[in-house]
Amino acid sequence: METLYWYDFETYGLSFLKDRPVQFVGYRTDLDLNIISGPDEFFCRSHNDYLPSLDSCLIHGRTPNSLPGHALKECDFSKEIHELLTTKNTCAVGYNTMKFDHLFTHHLFYRNLLDPYGWSWKNGNSKWDIIDLVRACQALRPEGINWFYREDGKPSFKLEDIAKSNGIEMSNAHDALCDIEATIGIAKLIKNKQPEIYKFAFSLRNKNVVNAIINDSKNEKKPFVFVSSSVGTAFSNTALIFPLFKNPRNNNELIAFDLKFNPENLFSITPKEFSRYINLEKSKHGERKDIGIRTVKINHAPFVCDHSVIEKKIAEKLNINLEKIQKNLNKIINSSKSLEILRENLSFSSIKEDIDVDEALYSGGFISDSDLNLAKHWLNLKTDEKIDQIPSFKDQRFSKLAYRYLCRNHFEYLSENERKEWKEYCRKKLFFSPDYSKNKLTLLENEINYQPQDDQRTKKIKNELKTFIEDLKKDLNI
Repeated sequence: METLYWYDFETYGLSFLKDRPVQFVGYRTDLDLNIISGPDEFFCRSHNDYLPSLDSCLIHGRTPNSLPGHALKECDFSKEIHELLTTKNTCAVGYNTMKFDHLFTHHLFYRNLLDPYGWSWKNGNSKWDIIDLVRACQALRPEGINWFYREDGKPSFKLEDIAKSNGIEMSNAHDALCDIEATIGIAKLIKNKQPEIYKFAFSLRNKNVVNAIINDSKNEKKPFVFVSSSVGTAFSNTALIFPLFKNPRNNNELIAFDLKFNPENLFSITPKEFSRYINLEKSKHGERKDIGIRTVKINHAPFVCDHSVIEKKIAEKLNINLEKIQKNLNKIINSSKSLEILRENLSFSSIKEDIDVDEALYSGGFISDSDLNLAKHWLNLKTDEKIDQIPSFKDQRFSKLAYRYLCRNHFEYLSENERKEWKEYCRKKLFFSPDYSKNKLTLLENEINYQPQDDQRTKKIKNELKTFIEDLKKDLNI
């Protein structure tokens, strides 16, 4: 039976590369959104080579030393989640999961020598995210749902705003349990009020469906609808775009053009400038001028559909000038040679050679099946056997991660020299650096000591972090 697994992380920071989870909650439902099992809830202990963000702790109210006694080591935390998400015919889903929770899942599994990607596609599994369904509903099929608008008149897609507007209980926002219950409630609302758009959006988790829409657009020389936060709330996150070409280095990424923009700006830049533009879009797109480039992650269940849904009334509502769209489309179609030059010369910035292995999932290619099988066997060994039998992985990332896995999760099994080495690594990472102002411990301490007029909740969290830092310093002999 196919099921949906709705889940949410609370984390100690916003970077899926650098930060760590603190709480996981999940429910399993059938396709009609009836709860089958759950909630599954796990808390994750912090390790001595990592410091939480004060801002994140203030949001969800948890610190490394305030977790319940049943909090798990990261190795066990990741194993529990892996078992849930790898259940056959599971669709992993949540709210803004493609840009947050799914990414944390990839890196959590990777750090703990589990298959970082297989959970989302093997054995009939898939992944989804309802945030773009919600955006598409507001733009294209808003009837039956109460929408929350900010003071500037633009719609808000914050989970708590939509929940509150529709009478969905959410008494403790930013607690994973509360967030996932609200997410299921919003999904039920849309499925009930707008069943057709819900069913269509659910089908988009199959990238063959997405590719069919893109190919039809290209072959018929017509635009297609793209709903994404990258378009902007001024246009209700909805645009008519046209496919330019697939990313030469990633066949699951389409580079497309938003047809409300004048293509002349695209044709006037050099291939080198275009490459830099794409790279900025991937990292800090707020720093570059928007010339209409849109990237569509084909395997991330993007909300795309045929342009025919943009009827005249909807076009007026979305500030879409259909006549201008057609003129710009004609310019794109007649400039295939210029586009081919951009595609052929497109080069993305290379991964730094000195990148930390914890952050190196996207460098060095995919982990081989042989290494994944070797890791699976090793993880099933008893702890004392793991210490004596670190595998000879072909991928050096896994070799380094295996050592860190042991240091983080089984410190008491290390030899005296290994313990000294690990503590020295932690000290250097957190405290000692050439530039004292960039020391992570010092920065966190300064943040904690700022603003003496804090409310009682903030004071409590800051005091907990102070105690955590004192204990950490003792453990690391600082």
